[in-house]
This record gives sequence, C-alpha cells and structure tokens, in this order.
Amino acid sequence: MENGLLNKETLLSFCREFDYPDEAVAALSKAFDCIAADTDARGIFARILSSYEEGRSDVPFRTIAEQTDRAGRYACVPVETANLVLLILMSRHAQVLFKAAGMDETMFHESFLDLRCKLFECRKMRGVWGNFVFDWNARWYDASRVALGRLQFEIWPAPCVIQAAGRVIERGYPLINVHIPSSGRLTPEAVRDSYQRAIAFFKPRLPGKEILFRCSSWLLFRRHAELLGENANITRFAAAYHLYDWGNYASAASSDLWRIFYRDAGKAPAELPRRTSLERAYAGLLLRGELPGFGAGILPADEIG
Repeated sequence: MENGLLNKETLLSFCREFDYPDEAVAALSKAFDCIAADTDARGIFARILSSYEEGRSDVPFRTIAEQTDRAGRYACVPVETANLVLLILMSRHAQVLFKAAGMDETMFHESFLDLRCKLFECRKMRGVWGNFVFDWNARWYDASRVALGRLQFEIWPAPCVIQAAGRVIERGYPLINVHIPSSGRLTPEAVRDSYQRAIAFFKPRLPGKEILFRCSSWLLFRRHAELLGENANITRFAAAYHLYDWGNYASAASSDLWRIFYRDAGKAPAELPRRTSLERAYAGLLLRGELPGFGAGILPADEIG
C-alpha cells in the first residue's frame, strides 16, 4: 500500500505478539482488507500514518478519530474496528518513540497490552472487536505514558493547588498520574511492584522533586470497605491514597458502572448480573436507591512499603 507503515504483516505480527483471540484477528484482518480495497479509506490511513512517521504528531487525536471514522464508513468497517487497525499500524513507530524516550522493550510491551484490554472492553460494550476510546490512546503514541507492571503512569502537572497527605502541592507540580487497566486482579503485590518500578523510572526524570502519585477513579470510592470488605484488593488499593476530592456521581447513568457491568449497566438494578462480588455489591447499592461514587487522592512514594 501507499506507506511502509500501512502493512498487513504489521497488523498480524502485533496480534500474534499480544495474543489476540482468533476471532478478533479475523475481524481486524478483514477490516484491513476492506480499507486497503477502498481508495478513499486507504488514502486517509496512508496520510495519517505518513504524518505520524514523519513526526507531525501535533494533530489532535480527536481529529485523527474523525478521519478514521470517515475511513471506516468508506470501507464499510465498524469505526471501532477501524480505530484499532490504525492504532496497531501506528504502534511500530510508537515503539521507535518509546526507545528514544529511554523505555525498553518490556515497557513498550506492557504499555501496548492496553490495546488488548480495550479490545475486550469494546467487545463487551459494543459487540465488535476494536477500540471505542480512541482519544485515550494519545499518550501511548507520543511516549508520555508508560505501563510498569499492573499500573500505568504519566506525569500530570497539578491543575490547581492541592492539599493532601500533609502537603500543599502547588499548581503545576509534576504529579505521577496513575491508571488501572482492566487487566486482571489488583493484588497488593502487583501494585507494590508497579509503584516501586515507577519510583525508579521517574526519579531521574524529576530530579529534586518528591515523587507523589495521584489517582482519580471510581476505585477510590470511599464506601468500598463497607461494600467489599476491608481486605478486598480494591479497598486496599484505595486505602493507600489521601483523598482531596470525593463524592457521588450525579446519576447512575453518569457514573463508571460500565466498567463493572459493561452493556448491562443500563439495566434496572433488579436485572443487573450478580456473577462477582463486585457486581453483587454494586447491584445491591443501586437497588437500595444509592449512587456510586469516586475519589481523587495523593500517595507519597515514601509511604509505599
């Protein structure tokens, strides 16, 4: 095709490396062929990849998403699947950027496992193999976010003064933002290992700065001890943070319930599945007419065992 990055073997080798299920590989391969066969769709992909390869990465991911949506419609491919085909094709140059930023093959592999997490989320939410959160991926592709084991990290300048953990954190202070992908159990051992790796990674990149982790998530909801028990992995993860913001979502519909129930999130509380302790806890919460919540907090590196 028109660009060296627009290569089907790049797609297939990525799927093999990251152990995509056969059904997903077949869907992505078919989508690639449809895009390759359509002049307009092929041209859109080639231009995006060419710009990215040449370092013209200042185009907002939202704009790229709009172009990918058009390409999908031209080629009669679900936009979510077209998104993932493009993201995989772009990954080869992202690997170059990771290396230039001082990140090794393990860091790249752990980081791009996130596309696999989003693959399964998309299947559960939309019923297709793909990626429905295109904008989220931007920081993988400029190598400003890295996964180190179970958790993902990025430097996040504080947008305002934050008071937490006995500190007054000034606006602009480089906090280490923490993300928790849907990649399995959140065991204390795996979490501790990630934090320790992050401390080693960011210390030389932030000389003279105290390493302060920041997390904003439904996982930091203050009622998890009550709902799940003190020893639940989620409760133990959240308990490490000194909260500076918390509350309830305005409604169940505006919350992150989809991360628990996926497509079932819109059902009436009595109809929600109860296959796991997490589902049972949240179904019970909603059945009682209560709302889920969120929290945002700070975890100083010197508090990590």
